[in-house]
Amino acid sequence: GDSIEDYVRFEQWDSTMGGFQQSSIGREDTEFEEEEEAIPMSVIDTLFDEIAVALSQPVAGLDRIPRLDSPNEPKLEFQPIHQTRRIDTCRWSELANVAWAFANRGWSSSHYAEQLLSSIANETVQRLQKGLDKPASRDIPQIIWSLGIAQSDNFRLADSLIQVVETLRREVTWQTNEQRPLADWSCADLVQVALSLAHARLDEQEVLLAIYQESMRRLPNVEGNDLLLKGDPDRQIFFFWEITILLWAQARLHLTDAQNPMFESFAEKATMAIRTAAVEAGSLQDLGLGHQEKANLAWSLVVLKHYKSEAATDLISRIFVECSSECNVEGCMLLEHAHQMWQALFLLEHENP
Repeated sequence: GDSIEDYVRFEQWDSTMGGFQQSSIGREDTEFEEEEEAIPMSVIDTLFDEIAVALSQPVAGLDRIPRLDSPNEPKLEFQPIHQTRRIDTCRWSELANVAWAFANRGWSSSHYAEQLLSSIANETVQRLQKGLDKPASRDIPQIIWSLGIAQSDNFRLADSLIQVVETLRREVTWQTNEQRPLADWSCADLVQVALSLAHARLDEQEVLLAIYQESMRRLPNVEGNDLLLKGDPDRQIFFFWEITILLWAQARLHLTDAQNPMFESFAEKATMAIRTAAVEAGSLQDLGLGHQEKANLAWSLVVLKHYKSEAATDLISRIFVECSSECNVEGCMLLEHAHQMWQALFLLEHENP
């Protein structure tokens, strides 16, 4: 979809934990802890586990063996002739959609869900290595995004994500169109994969460099027209909220000119594009940037130390002014947004007063 809610999940700050939200699943009680009542699974969660079990079952490619329980009631008994699982017979799009469904549901920590997602990753790696069945450009980014989100909740899936990304780099990305290896990817594909690598803190430089090189070509122009606000109908131009995600991923992985000058160049052009459009539109809100996007944008620019240019200084000032006005009107600000804004302000006061 074209909405940020369709696929973006930012980490939520939990002040009671002093860090990012964590699951208590599998924690052993000690003598100092009160026993916690287990949270019952919902019907939908149970359904997802049942689906995971079903897809992990062998395919019914079966021989028929007649068996007689009695002379008058012949019956057929089935015996499997191979152990190919149902998930192994899925098309690329089906693999991607199943992975997306589990990640979007947030169901990856159960044994059955973990095994299924690991199986999808293994099947993806095997198919890419064999090169016999070419996936659609959308399928691999969707699988990577799903594994990236899933491993945020279940660290045991991190290796599965790493294997898929490494295989993508070795077997697919660099075989065709070396100048623009990701030219066939949509804007959503580029954003999703960058976001997944950032969530997993996976610094795969070759893949990231290709993503940001291609993303540079998708930035809106700064001359001002209706497409600046709505994005290109063919999705060859980023929405502004997509640009904030790419900057957030860049900041989380700390991709600067120390790794490659192209990263610094992307940050400069992205900042200029957003600032120019905001001036013409009147506000960042009119560009479709909400509280989450503004907080991430301010935090990203400061972490990347991209605040000394005129465009960056003006953009950061606009963010704080708008957020302050909105907070006065609404009377509150979400904790995670306030925390990011405070971090940005703290660093700015010391680095660029």
